[in-house]
Amino acid sequence: MVYLDGWGRIFVIGPDTPKDEILKMTTPPKWGVYRSWKTRSGKRLRFEHLDQDPDDMKGVNKGYVVRKVNAYVGSEPLGYLKISYVPSNRVSECFPTVWHWVEAMKGWCFDIEDLADSWRKCHHYAMKVPKSLVNTGVRSNGLAGHEPDVETMQADMDALENHYVYSFGMTPRELFEEFVRDRVDYAFVDYIRVSEDWLRQGIGTALYNEGARWLAERFRLPLHGSGLQTPEAAAAWKKMGEDETMPTRIHKRRTDGREIPVLDYL
Repeated sequence: MVYLDGWGRIFVIGPDTPKDEILKMTTPPKWGVYRSWKTRSGKRLRFEHLDQDPDDMKGVNKGYVVRKVNAYVGSEPLGYLKISYVPSNRVSECFPTVWHWVEAMKGWCFDIEDLADSWRKCHHYAMKVPKSLVNTGVRSNGLAGHEPDVETMQADMDALENHYVYSFGMTPRELFEEFVRDRVDYAFVDYIRVSEDWLRQGIGTALYNEGARWLAERFRLPLHGSGLQTPEAAAAWKKMGEDETMPTRIHKRRTDGREIPVLDYL
């Protein structure tokens, strides 16, 4: 006899099957074992996984990817989950220097490939006179025509990067390093949607878990809940946290101390 349990595991049972093997049928699996999801009405779910959502490319120039999991019953779409983060392999590609990150993330508009333009405009945005022109009477908003040689401009940019206090008492270099430390490979729920006709059928819980399982299996990452949750999403995460068959834990964010729920199938 072939038996399929509630977690998607298959057992072949015969008259000589040991008791400890039969016991496994009532024991939750270790994390990472595929779980077969059904709606509360008993219909089996099918999932589609997209490495990048083709309809959500807004964060690509900032290094972000948007993974997507679609849920179906047969060919009928039931909902989807979007997962966003900056993969570590995109950091050097998108941000070879701190100023590439500032240009992409902070709204400073300058030609990153033109050192003179970067030198003029970054000092203008910072409202700082370049180190090489201190005490010359030149102002940060009047640098055109005062460009020094390439080596001096680069030294001025290095000084601005490491000593100018941009925000939160931090320099551009420190802010970039904090971004890499706290945001890179930090996969979080960007958005979840379930069709109205399929609400209260366990679709959201299935999407969260399937997304977390896929992240762990394919990208070796856990899934963090959103920092801004609807009451329905907060209730779903709370319920998952109370379910011993789901690998939930709490992550305390270093920046603000907030506790974020995590599904970790690693």
